[in-house]
Amino acid sequence: MASRVFGFFRRAVGVVAGLVMVGWVVCLPRVGVGQVADPLAPPANRVGVREEVRFVALVGGTVHVGPGRVVEGGTVVLRGGLVEGVLEAGVAVPAGAEVRDVRGRYVYPALIDAYVEVDGPAVAIDGPGAHWSPVVLPQGDVLDGPGLSEKDRDELRGLGFGAANIVPRRGVFRGRSAVVSLADVGKDRSASRGAVYKAASGHVVAFETDGGGGSNTARWESYPDSQMGAIALIRQTLLDAGYRKARLGAGLEGGVSALDALDTPSPLLMVVGDELEVLRAGKIAREAGRGWIVRGSGMEFERLQAVAGEIGERGGAG
Repeated sequence: MASRVFGFFRRAVGVVAGLVMVGWVVCLPRVGVGQVADPLAPPANRVGVREEVRFVALVGGTVHVGPGRVVEGGTVVLRGGLVEGVLEAGVAVPAGAEVRDVRGRYVYPALIDAYVEVDGPAVAIDGPGAHWSPVVLPQGDVLDGPGLSEKDRDELRGLGFGAANIVPRRGVFRGRSAVVSLADVGKDRSASRGAVYKAASGHVVAFETDGGGGSNTARWESYPDSQMGAIALIRQTLLDAGYRKARLGAGLEGGVSALDALDTPSPLLMVVGDELEVLRAGKIAREAGRGWIVRGSGMEFERLQAVAGEIGERGGAG
């Protein structure tokens, strides 16, 4: 189950880049670091931003290139935050590279933690277009919150992780998750947070039954307080989002709504509490015509055949 979750995010993110030293060498795969997609963003050479193209060769380590492929005494070449290549033992180091001797160490692609809960952003439950339920906050984006602390990043790096899918921790519709770098930004104020590898990696939905509290409608402060209520709320919210989308397209409705945030191709990241909720999550996603991923409970072995059928045969990712 965990491997399938990891596999999904590996495909979703592509590959990651960076270099983390954790007693042995951890080398993350290829992708641009700090790339800015926003065309309205200031140019990269703005005052206060350090632009440094580093050209580094990690020489002499045991390089784990991929499953079943190991290069003893190999060299990993990195340029400008990208893995440029892996050289066999004895191949000359490219001229101009900063050489780092890593003999006796292992160089391998870092892991991606597919699910790390963090505090979400503060979302006004009484703001324009807010949902009537205080636990339905699809407009929230985890990137607007505090994210991972440096202590958390350091602990994950120490375990061999180089990136993580961070997820808001409270609510039924919790908002959007994102895959971020775990690199140590240190004291560089021009890089106050790590690179974002995949924004909006999923819409996080949980079968939470604690209620929200503080609602603008006191009657609903403790809703949902049962699994049946959580299922009803999830289904109704997805149906309402589809209905609003159709009316917007037909010019029959306007204004602002929290439901508009669900009108994206991002999959539903369904957080379940037991093996039966996996089956329910699949049915809900199919009813809504949405792609879905499930963060399992660890008890899926109790209904392994049914869970495997739900995930494998009906388009889910576990």
